[in-house]
Amino acid sequence: MSELEGMGLAKTGLWGSIIALITAACCVLPLILIMIGLGGSWVAVIGGIAAAGYYIAAAAALLVALAWFVAIRRHASRTVYGTLATGTAITFVAWIVLMNETRINNFLIGLM
Repeated sequence: MSELEGMGLAKTGLWGSIIALITAACCVLPLILIMIGLGGSWVAVIGGIAAAGYYIAAAAALLVALAWFVAIRRHASRTVYGTLATGTAITFVAWIVLMNETRINNFLIGLM
């Protein structure tokens, strides 16, 4: 596996993980923005993607798993493995946020 090819696959997995984390935070993020004074009607737009959160996180997890499979099979470089480890961690955090969204929201509302 060439270094460029491996990094492309790893970066794809990483970006998928970042998108999953942003999607997972779509219901928590508006509360945080309101708490720091950046509220407004535009914040409601962020919540529009909440229904797709689980699908996007699942797609990111599958993408990262596929990238790991290909990287291991082709004996990728350490840089690729590091990028994939970062993507895996971000996807894990996205799933934690999705699964604990109600608790996080209740905590943030309690702080208001």
